[in-house]
Amino acid sequence: AEKIGIQEEKLLQFHNSNCRDFNLPWFNNLTGVQKIIIPKNYKSPEQIWDEISERLPPKSMLKEIYEEKYLVKEIFEQMGEEKMQYEYLFELNLKQEKEIWIAETKKLRYITNQETPDKKTSSIALLCIEAVSPIPVIISNIGGTLGILNPEDSEKKFKNKRKEIEGFYTDDISKKYLDDFQKELSVDGNFYQQICSSLLFQSIFPSLELFWKRKKFARKLFIILNSFPVECEFTPHFQIDDENIVINFFGKIIEKCTLSELLQNIREEKDEDENPEKYIDGQINLSYIFNSNKKLINIEATVFLWNDNELYLYHQLKMSQNE
Repeated sequence: AEKIGIQEEKLLQFHNSNCRDFNLPWFNNLTGVQKIIIPKNYKSPEQIWDEISERLPPKSMLKEIYEEKYLVKEIFEQMGEEKMQYEYLFELNLKQEKEIWIAETKKLRYITNQETPDKKTSSIALLCIEAVSPIPVIISNIGGTLGILNPEDSEKKFKNKRKEIEGFYTDDISKKYLDDFQKELSVDGNFYQQICSSLLFQSIFPSLELFWKRKKFARKLFIILNSFPVECEFTPHFQIDDENIVINFFGKIIEKCTLSELLQNIREEKDEDENPEKYIDGQINLSYIFNSNKKLINIEATVFLWNDNELYLYHQLKMSQNE
């Protein structure tokens, strides 16, 4: 074991799991054993981690980590509602300013349920987002979103575009939506949380230290838009080949939380004797692919949310290089 650089227990396990194929005896100790099976290309856990860590992205933000454009496809299914499919181009321009980064983001070529809308048929929500794009999101030097740069500028941009939008939407309901959207853009509004709590932004701008996690870890995620984040536990898994490294995070919700709390964005006091079946059950899987230049080329995020043993929410997001 010392000669080939393997732990004695690992060598014993390897021999015993393969001995039948070679008509050799299984053993607990070496008494009377004349031949043992050894792995041809054994690598210790530390050797494997050394190979993995050479392929991981840096722990500090670099512009070179990201592509300038990604093709995004989303599937959104919620109990009692129509299945929605979205496809768009996500444009990303990263600029460094002292200890922070500014990510100017924009969605282009929007397709909903395989149809490309023009301005007259496009949703009012989409036109409002287009009016304030590109959205300048502040990114920490170690990854993760911090806010929106100069939110008052977004409000000014929207005011300038509002008359054009009102040319297509003249009813009272649309006017109220535009009023509410403008209010959310203000300094005291929730526009930042709505943007950065989306599955898209949570997936593409995680803390970079997550890619270096070797054991289970906890992280809070927004599962439902415009609600509070819930505690989740993730198990990392790494896979490398000649060109890419794939980093998977297999997660589940570990916080006691009800669907009603999430939908109303209100946390309630918990009773230790409460029936645990009333709490939601959720699974969140994240997958990242970095190429040999440590550039992020693919992301896949999937959310399953069960309530009373029934699937309440399914949300899948796929981002790939725009070729």
